[in-house]
Amino acid sequence: MAKRRWRTLVCLLASVWSLSSQTIVILGPSTAEGMGVGNSDSAWAKRYCRHVHCLYPQIRVVNLAKAGYTSYHVMPDNTVFRGKRPQPDRQRNITAAFRQDPVAIIVNFATNDIADGYSVDEQLGNYCATVRYAAETTSLVSPQRPVAVRLTTPQPRNLNTQGRHSLMELRDSIHARFGDMTIDFWSDIAQRDGRIRRVYNSGDGTHLNDLGHGVLFERVVAADVWIVG
Repeated sequence: MAKRRWRTLVCLLASVWSLSSQTIVILGPSTAEGMGVGNSDSAWAKRYCRHVHCLYPQIRVVNLAKAGYTSYHVMPDNTVFRGKRPQPDRQRNITAAFRQDPVAIIVNFATNDIADGYSVDEQLGNYCATVRYAAETTSLVSPQRPVAVRLTTPQPRNLNTQGRHSLMELRDSIHARFGDMTIDFWSDIAQRDGRIRRVYNSGDGTHLNDLGHGVLFERVVAADVWIVG
């Protein structure tokens, strides 16, 4: 029994040691950057940073989010799109995330793609390409330590009827396609018609307030994104 306990302790310490000097990277737009809150420390990403540091002081949370960004901005370097579509930001995209030697990457795109007129299929395609790039890069760089990737659903937004329906379609499609990789940023925050519940609305119909960010924080914590096999 004593030997078994010792082995368990050694395995636990080895697991924690393997996370030394590693990072969790957040990609996304204004919600991930922290807009909407009255107190900047209430933003879900900042709260998550403190939470992770408390559990694993050697792990950094690097937030590359920038207001106004869409899923196009975080596509891999050298991705070229036809037509009027944003090009990847090499300082804030999935390639930049891997330069941080991550143990996990959280991709949080809320509503900008739909609000900017991009289709559900476009955003899903970008998510698939981002996940595929992460898997391919992991197999080349660190095949023994998979990088955990988590994708959030959209959050509600007070768009027109078509826009809200598209957000709900995107929500369902992300759950269906990515399964356990998905973090739910919709349930309980949204009204049945896809608008933000008043208690969570920052006042602009787009961003969540401190209470809303608190819900997002709890959802990310529940996802255990820093625990990798």
